[in-house]
Amino acid sequence: MILAGDFGTNDSVIGIFKKGESEDDAPILVGKATTYITKDYSGLEKIIENFLQNQHKDLKKDIYAACIGITGTVSGEYGRILGLPEWDIITKQSLCESLMRLSWNVADKKLCEEPSKRMPVVFINNLAALDVRRLESNEELVNINPNSKESDKQETDENESPANRALMSARWGLAEALLYWDRMDQKFHSLASQGGHANFAPRNDLEIELLRYLLKQFNPVAVRKVLSEPGLVYIYQFFKYRDNGQTPAGLEELVSENKISKAAGVIIESGLANENALCTQTLDLFVSIFGAEAGNLALKNLALGGVYLAGTIAPRIVDKLSDGAFMEAFTKRKNKMVRELISSIPVKVILSSQSRLYGAAQHALDNELRGMIAYNKCNPS
Repeated sequence: MILAGDFGTNDSVIGIFKKGESEDDAPILVGKATTYITKDYSGLEKIIENFLQNQHKDLKKDIYAACIGITGTVSGEYGRILGLPEWDIITKQSLCESLMRLSWNVADKKLCEEPSKRMPVVFINNLAALDVRRLESNEELVNINPNSKESDKQETDENESPANRALMSARWGLAEALLYWDRMDQKFHSLASQGGHANFAPRNDLEIELLRYLLKQFNPVAVRKVLSEPGLVYIYQFFKYRDNGQTPAGLEELVSENKISKAAGVIIESGLANENALCTQTLDLFVSIFGAEAGNLALKNLALGGVYLAGTIAPRIVDKLSDGAFMEAFTKRKNKMVRELISSIPVKVILSSQSRLYGAAQHALDNELRGMIAYNKCNPS
């Protein structure tokens, strides 16, 4: 078995997994995954320790590998969760030491310096953990572009590679990544980015108004301030300031109590049901900006193989994303040839809210056998 974690600024999820019956099957969750409020802990290792000591004490000795995905930058063996400046820099070495101590009862830190005796730990950006091909095979996707043309060169010409793909994940922030095909490994590799921190670029008078409103709070205004759960709240507050409409019951209280995810949920539900004009306007503008940014990402990475929408928002508004407004913004380009090129790109919503966790689990399971060998060297019978 292995341990997998998806650690974000707002919440973190950890689970223990085992392999499916066949190589094509998704990892199988053992017991239940546990969700933590990230800010309640002083560091990532503390969350892992709580999980292993309190939630799965009976299974911890059977963990042979791990994959830790974080919302933030990972450079080599070092990483940092954005939005948690009070946390120390996370290192792959410290993760290895903690897991070997907690799971294998190995206190000698020097063993982590010996490749043949240390637990295999993959430390990556959590969006990069997504396994798109496994998602495709498990039918966890909804294509919202009716004019798309599926493009996979691997199936048609072995001398050519599958086209690039791109990932977007909107939840507490906005994450973006590129997927490219590695002909040597015969699989997709990811290039994570901090595209969510790029500047918000308004396209019309209404969005310019929104930018001016947000500039009173943030300067510059990153696109993640618009395309995220907090972004939904900011857009709603903009329309409230602009039009002074009626507020859904309980929404202002949630915002004042800083329960942003719940507030975003109210906006989504009211907007989808057309129960509140401000929420409907908010959702309409969010979807249009979301489509434009997804189209920008596709063009920048020439992601002709598809754009995948993950996170907590897209799965909840699939019908709204499918009504045409998203794709209109996605394809609206001045150049006719570019417009024709981008109009055929598949755009797929990832339905599973735990796709990053399961992707991390697959990365760890790929190293499980190596971990078993290392464990036996550390604990000879």
